[in-house]
Amino acid sequence: MKLRILALAAAALTAGQANALTVAQASSAQTLNVYVSGASALKAAIGGLFTQNCKPATRHDYINTGAAYSNAAEGTAETIYTCEFNAVNDFNLPNQQVAFHKRDAGGSGQGVYPVGNNTAIEFLDWSTCSDSTLKCTGTSLRTPDAGASDVEPSMFAAPANTPPEFAGATLDTSGMTVKPLFQTAFGLAVSNALYIKLQ
Repeated sequence: MKLRILALAAAALTAGQANALTVAQASSAQTLNVYVSGASALKAAIGGLFTQNCKPATRHDYINTGAAYSNAAEGTAETIYTCEFNAVNDFNLPNQQVAFHKRDAGGSGQGVYPVGNNTAIEFLDWSTCSDSTLKCTGTSLRTPDAGASDVEPSMFAAPANTPPEFAGATLDTSGMTVKPLFQTAFGLAVSNALYIKLQ
């Protein structure tokens, strides 16, 4: 997987009590909102890079409803991880309230074209999110801060690999900083009976 490294440059703010972030807090100017799209296969791993830095009892995860993204089952299109960071963390943002938006809808292609071409795409909109259900019902357009893909971004330049929304567009990778973060193996799972028959 390739991830364009985002420098989380923001002033460190003191968030006060260590409670889970509400929608009002997460959408406020005191919270650093980071938008990342692509690579649905590594959703848990990418989310874990963020949440391992959270103070206990400060985390809330908001998910999409089925209505938020067209033809997307609840919780499959996007997750917003929110919390207050530990004083010592991987991003050097002590006591910072952070909301990490991970869009999975569209897969790896959406982690390449919108980032390379600086194009706004759908992300969950805080104004449609609920504190009681931890679900969001609508989206708004945002340009992703970073993207993740299962293969080299340049491979998405081929028409067969281009997301439908970017059909006919030329992929621009000149401004991207691309670094490997994970090595993921994809395979076909079979039963023991089928394995024996294939011998």
